Amino acid sequence: MHSHAELIAETLASGSMRNVSIGAPQTTLIDIVAPFVATFSQHDPTPHVSEISLSPEPTQNSSDYDLIVTPQRPADDHETLSLAALPVWAYVPQTHAWAQREAIDLASLCEHALILVPAAQKSRQILDAALSLADLAARGTIEVSQGRLAQALAAAGRGVAVLSDDAHFALHPLRILDERGYALQFHLHAAWRRDHHGSAELFSMAQRLRDFCQLRYGPTLASAPDDDAQRESSTAHRPGH
Repeated sequence: MHSHAELIAETLASGSMRNVSIGAPQTTLIDIVAPFVATFSQHDPTPHVSEISLSPEPTQNSSDYDLIVTPQRPADDHETLSLAALPVWAYVPQTHAWAQREAIDLASLCEHALILVPAAQKSRQILDAALSLADLAARGTIEVSQGRLAQALAAAGRGVAVLSDDAHFALHPLRILDERGYALQFHLHAAWRRDHHGSAELFSMAQRLRDFCQLRYGPTLASAPDDDAQRESSTAHRPGH
């Protein structure tokens, strides 16, 4: 018992971490965090990954995790690093009339039935805000519980799936352009407590995660400011998040 306490004290004093707990929403966990964890070596802390729900305050449960990966802007009292700027995609089958296009405008999108993820997800919030601003509404909507099912329905020809997940079922992704011609997108952040004993190691891990996102999706942060409300011009990136 005494030796265990000494080990904990030494770990805290050195700032090193034997374990790291990572929290992320479902889509981020599946598409980004899990593939990133697969790159860990035996020298990295042992990862413990958990799904967290999106909330108005993304870091309210930060005491339960060492590192949070979230599409919501973290609180000002946390250390943060912007990881990527990820598009909200419109997914259609390869046989669809749009399959040779790279982007679609909101008005044209609304002429089709839309397959949507729940309103709590960031991609849905971005779409809803853009539609409200443009005073547009979809011809019809189908809401499903998660992104993979939305894509399955799109593959079956039931409508256009709108979400930020990586592509499945050989679907074709299109960027969605607002009234000004800017693509709908959001930022992904890493956040951790400023008083965390392993803050330096977590910063290094967040940098590695940012590099991983760049390898996976391209240099999405090259021209995009760190602001969820900002959108960048349409540029081809792999479907992501």
